[in-house]
Amino acid sequence: MGRDYSGEGVRVDTVKECDMPRTGFAVRGLNPSTAMAGLDDSVPLGRVVQPEDIDDVVLLLASDAARYMCSMLLEVNGRKALV
Repeated sequence: MGRDYSGEGVRVDTVKECDMPRTGFAVRGLNPSTAMAGLDDSVPLGRVVQPEDIDDVVLLLASDAARYMCSMLLEVNGRKALV
């Protein structure tokens, strides 16, 4: 889509959140606080992604700062996916 519409000034980009479970720990027999702390420790930036993290990336893409970005997939993952 980015290639199809970029000539018309339309940028098409995608924001992907790293897949992080936030609920259902008790169902699995885990203490939610302990499980979340373990997840935080597993992410190199020290915590799992929050909705505000995604919001900021979307705002970046909507701004002039991203005026030359097109057909990008931005994964907001705290580097978790690379570990």
